[in-house]
Amino acid sequence: MKLLILTTALLALSTLSTAQKIQKNNLPSSVSAAFQEEFPKAIDVEWKKKDSLYHVEFELGSPKKDHEIHYNQQGKIVYHEEDITVDQLPAQVLKEVRTLYPGFQIEEVEKINNRSLITYHMEVEKDSEEWKLRIDEQGKIVDKKED
Repeated sequence: MKLLILTTALLALSTLSTAQKIQKNNLPSSVSAAFQEEFPKAIDVEWKKKDSLYHVEFELGSPKKDHEIHYNQQGKIVYHEEDITVDQLPAQVLKEVRTLYPGFQIEEVEKINNRSLITYHMEVEKDSEEWKLRIDEQGKIVDKKED
């Protein structure tokens, strides 16, 4: 019986902390207007609400690139993650990666803007060696993990 109560409580808590899908017509007008103004050509748009933030995932551009944005209640972007190509990395970031990981292939590059702090996340691999990197705009490695 105690196990059943504990399991039920954990399920209830996990439901509260996960994002809930919402329809566009249930968004605050400030969020909807900000998104529409900034990304009028977005496709495959999906909205979720988690805590007090509105998360949107969508595709944009040609070729299509994935984006994820978190808006606050006032329609301000507090987090923006977007897929980018290696060619779109700042020169200093690319130079640092090529210096520290010569001969490695750079893959799955994302630009993360988290309240004006921009970092670049990527995977580098060579043979059976693979690393996940997080690098700031100046090319300094903020975090790295062997994959």
